Amino acid sequence: MKQRVMILLSIAFVAFANLGVSATSPKLYAAIFGVTISETGELISFRLDKVIDPETRSTAAVDVSVPESYFSAARELVLVKKYEPKLKDGKPVEFFTWFYFDPERPTLADIGTGR
Repeated sequence: MKQRVMILLSIAFVAFANLGVSATSPKLYAAIFGVTISETGELISFRLDKVIDPETRSTAAVDVSVPESYFSAARELVLVKKYEPKLKDGKPVEFFTWFYFDPERPTLADIGTGR
């Protein structure tokens, strides 16, 4: 649990540091996903853990609805990135990653990734 809190705090810090939102920029959120990758690199599980508002500098979840189109786009981005599996005692374990979420562009998960 302590490790998960530290990971989420790190994610929130990085999301906030990279946001650089001006007054005319769209409102961006950070969608945090739990991911499990097998030893062979196959996606075992992919779930939305929560959505946070990086501007608040908090890891508290915000009440923002994430449409299926965004969830699918984020899942595809995880597949493209080919994350390495995280193992504990030789077995795959869940890890967390995040992507920006812009409610005005619900089909894009690669905002700010250089893609």
